[in-house]
Amino acid sequence: MSTDAAASPDALSLFRAQQERIAELTPKFEAAEERVRELLSPLAPPADAHATIRIDERGLVSAVTLERAEGATAESVTAAFSDAAVAARLGGPPLPLEAADALLTLAARGETGPVVTVADDLHQFRVMAQYGAILGVDGTPAWLTQTPVDVIADEVLRIGRKAALASDSFDRFSESEGESRG
Repeated sequence: MSTDAAASPDALSLFRAQQERIAELTPKFEAAEERVRELLSPLAPPADAHATIRIDERGLVSAVTLERAEGATAESVTAAFSDAAVAARLGGPPLPLEAADALLTLAARGETGPVVTVADDLHQFRVMAQYGAILGVDGTPAWLTQTPVDVIADEVLRIGRKAALASDSFDRFSESEGESRG
């Protein structure tokens, strides 16, 4: 028996322990994030829009919400989705080791890597994703500011799932999943 075969169960146990620790720390992270928002809110003007992107235990987008004040600009909605995408990536499961290694290699070369962009059928908005994670949402000013927020959230979820599945270079998500839920 090679030493690699003997080390595999230990590596798998460590990986599972890390996943359990992440699951344990996620509520604490979310509470700390909310506390930071509370502390910083007097120092920053209120945002015209706030978005939330939730991901499941594998990192696939599972829910999207949007709150938008009357008179909110397209830029504030886009920024809200960018902030939500960052928060989802930071609060979600770690990327597979292969993806993390690929990102580090690209960063060392000063490159950003492959980004997949998926647009809706009418090209009113698009979702950008990389390695299965949403990076951001962009759209026409009219669509971002005049479409009801529940419609925007549903559409970003639908197209976001497609973008995440299309950009999943390391097979975290099954193809049948995209067909059944996408």
